[in-house]
Amino acid sequence: SQHFSFSFSLSLSPLSRPSSQQLFSGMAAPPQYVAAVVGSTGATGSALVEALANSPRFSKVIAIARSPLNATSTKISPVALDLDQLDQAASASSSTSSSSTVPANPLANVDAVFVALGTTRALAGSAEAFWKVDVGGVASTARLAAAARVPLFSLVSASGAARNGWRPTLALLHPLYYSAAKGAAEEEAITNSKAAFVSIYRPGLLDRGGERQRGGERWAIKFGFPSLKVGDLAAVMVNDAVVKLDKVKKSSGGGGKEAVPSPSPLREVVK
Repeated sequence: SQHFSFSFSLSLSPLSRPSSQQLFSGMAAPPQYVAAVVGSTGATGSALVEALANSPRFSKVIAIARSPLNATSTKISPVALDLDQLDQAASASSSTSSSSTVPANPLANVDAVFVALGTTRALAGSAEAFWKVDVGGVASTARLAAAARVPLFSLVSASGAARNGWRPTLALLHPLYYSAAKGAAEEEAITNSKAAFVSIYRPGLLDRGGERQRGGERWAIKFGFPSLKVGDLAAVMVNDAVVKLDKVKKSSGGGGKEAVPSPSPLREVVK
């Protein structure tokens, strides 16, 4: 049977979860993992890359974005892929034919993929272009994760995400369209990633810091609205990933993801 748990809070109090030392008592050292971050140049994505690179539990971080990330650590491996290339790679991953012009699956041999894709309607230029980024990019990544049998799929969503929400394309009603897009992205992650664990985060107001802060968000934070720093969100996501990957490793007798069927009895969704 599949087990689903739903929990998310902006509170950053210590999580009541077993430590790596408890899970791997008697072992010389806890295992290390390989992570990929899709949308690695955004505020949350770059915070995730930094947190993963600083974690002793991750040996490599594949930073995927339209433009190559300026690597600040030898652990970081930048990969330049735009949304069209990501979609092409996803299509190729489910095809029996091969082509030298199609990118290889960037999630091959990855243990955890973190998806922090997101734009604004103004930057995208239209409702349809916005949907292509916020939903299409997640859908392509989920298909790539399934093909690579990635055990953990971790997605940054948003508070108010509505999976069956109304999708008005009128600019005045974009908040409703935004909620529907985030809900649709969640559905793609849950349904198509085939991961043992799917972690979905629905933060409210994000404090992106400095020039990355969007206009309305900047004023909301200035007037004292509760917010969450992207660095804190990244820290929670990385901690959650380590705990879940350790469970996968432990359940497979140390054999790693290849010993875990997909979907597996461990399947769990955390929001």
